[in-house]
Amino acid sequence: LRADSEPFAFAGDTPVFAEMVDGGTVTDFNVMTRRSRYTHKLERVSSAATAHLTGEVVFIYCIDGHVSCCNVNAPDVFLALSPGQILIADDAVAGDSHRVTLQYSSVDGKPFQALTIGIEAGTAVNG
Repeated sequence: LRADSEPFAFAGDTPVFAEMVDGGTVTDFNVMTRRSRYTHKLERVSSAATAHLTGEVVFIYCIDGHVSCCNVNAPDVFLALSPGQILIADDAVAGDSHRVTLQYSSVDGKPFQALTIGIEAGTAVNG
């Protein structure tokens, strides 16, 4: 795996081993959900375009650059994330829909890197 690799999914009960080949450092970002109750989707995004993220609970973690986020149900309220910051939104901000739809884009028109996670109730189809 490299810094620009796509997220690697595996069952949390799978034994794993890793060794640094270049002596560098690693930032590890794990997402774990109870497979019998929830599913999740983790994506790396890197764009200055506007996009949407929907789920019962959603997260946006800013890796690099600056990300602007807003709930589409309250489009006048924007939150800006800097590297290392995370936004967590659940159905408390979704209103009657019980689903959160966040719109995210670049704060300054420059590219950013972020991880997005959407969590839904339901049984995972893969281990």
